Amino acid sequence: MPKFTDLSGSQFGAWNVVRLAARKRGGCVYECHCKCGTIRLIYRSNLISGKTQSCGCEKAARVAQKRITHGHSIRKDKRASKVYNCWSSMLTRCFNPNSHAYNRYGGRGITVCERWKLFENFLADMGEPSADQSIDRINVNGNYEPNNCRWANNEQQARNTSRTKLTEQIVADIRAGNIGLVEAVSKTGCSHSTYYMAKRGSNWR
Repeated sequence: MPKFTDLSGSQFGAWNVVRLAARKRGGCVYECHCKCGTIRLIYRSNLISGKTQSCGCEKAARVAQKRITHGHSIRKDKRASKVYNCWSSMLTRCFNPNSHAYNRYGGRGITVCERWKLFENFLADMGEPSADQSIDRINVNGNYEPNNCRWANNEQQARNTSRTKLTEQIVADIRAGNIGLVEAVSKTGCSHSTYYMAKRGSNWR
């Protein structure tokens, strides 16, 4: 029979073995102190085999660190950054049927590319918006992906909504009197209000 070795004073992972607490049918049990201050009774076999390395604090710390690596979802002010909120909202309206905006996005087939399902990739491709910008799809019927998205202010986005179907050239023709209301509506599908906004210069340069 091999000689019994007392583990008291030994270190196993984050556990400091303080003393032999009991001898049970399942083996020797030691009082162990984790580096975070937690005290537990642990079987000798679990210490030697490496089955337990800590009370769980190290795993929790790794998970927490992973969550804040990019520093956008959790900040000192306890608020997510604008770019993180934009990314999160984008995924919600494309993939969550309970979102109030789902019918206008995911419900009509608009999705997010695989690369952008990871926030770090989205941030690397898009950078951060200024205070007056939000994400804009260049092709309003296209997906959220690097070659179809930009940061745009309200004026730029107003030109690019599914309701605003006028090009710069058509606007120029409207202002020059070359295209009337009926032709503009028939040709582009724009609304009467959009036509008159373009004619008087609202939301257009």
